[in-house]
Amino acid sequence: MYSFDTFNEIHTMLEAVPGLSSTIGMEKAMSFVHLATKLKDEILSKQKVGHDASEAPDVLPENVKEFMGRAIDLPDKYVHGCWTAFRQTIWHRD
Repeated sequence: MYSFDTFNEIHTMLEAVPGLSSTIGMEKAMSFVHLATKLKDEILSKQKVGHDASEAPDVLPENVKEFMGRAIDLPDKYVHGCWTAFRQTIWHRD
């Protein structure tokens, strides 16, 4: 069983991107997690051959990053920050 990040750990990761933790609320965060979970197959399809599918990639593919930004109304740097903060939760979620 995977141990998900705590709120404190997630907040620390969000704070690493200036302005992100004060911009994103619970609704946008939940939308990001939900949408990215639905896009896992697309995210995996853009990884290099040999990527371990059980591990979340470090970065989102450009097409997914752009889509997520438009869908949730977040700038690119915030999309990357959200991915960094939530990727383990997203990757181990059904």
